Amino acid sequence: MWDINIYNFFDNVSPLNMYNEHKLDNFIMIGDRKHDIIGANNTGIYSIGVTYELIINKF
Repeated sequence: MWDINIYNFFDNVSPLNMYNEHKLDNFIMIGDRKHDIIGANNTGIYSIGVTYELIINKF
């Protein structure tokens, strides 16, 4: 099995355990998928669900 640290492949990954000096009340997960909200609830942080709409203008 490979010993790969996945965080080396991403610039904006911020696991909560890097911010132990902050309370969970200081975090909000903003997501457009149900798994974002489920993950926030499982972690004990606030969450905001968003949606978006793609509008293509045809002239």
